[in-house]
Amino acid sequence: MTDIIVWIIISAVALVADLVTSSLLFVWFTVAGVVAILAAMIGFSIGIQVILFLTISILLIITVYPMIKNKTKLNNMPKVSMDNKYLGKEFLAEKEIIEEEQMKIEGIYWAVKNIGDKKIGKEEKFKIEGIEGNKMLVKSVEQ
Repeated sequence: MTDIIVWIIISAVALVADLVTSSLLFVWFTVAGVVAILAAMIGFSIGIQVILFLTISILLIITVYPMIKNKTKLNNMPKVSMDNKYLGKEFLAEKEIIEEEQMKIEGIYWAVKNIGDKKIGKEEKFKIEGIEGNKMLVKSVEQ
């Protein structure tokens, strides 16, 4: 019974270490610890439990860890945000833009802020000059 408690503690510590570090390295010790707990419940000796724990930990770290690490690297690659595709493009204003307005651009409503000296009239062309937070910075093309 003592060996089961030891494996539970080892598994729990490994799981907490993995959650704290977010490295997905220690979780394999948790999995191996669960196997060791099962082996202890079946009645295997402590030597067999340790061999199972070490073998499974090493195999998982050598095989599964690199695959998951590569997969998470691909998911963490920088993504081009959708709003950047609008930079430099020209559109027709559906309503007058004096300072700030809500404007539908290609089917999506955006907050737009006029950064030019001239107001943008309805049906007048404007250009997207930049992005500030969640606002598109726009300027009249006819300035």
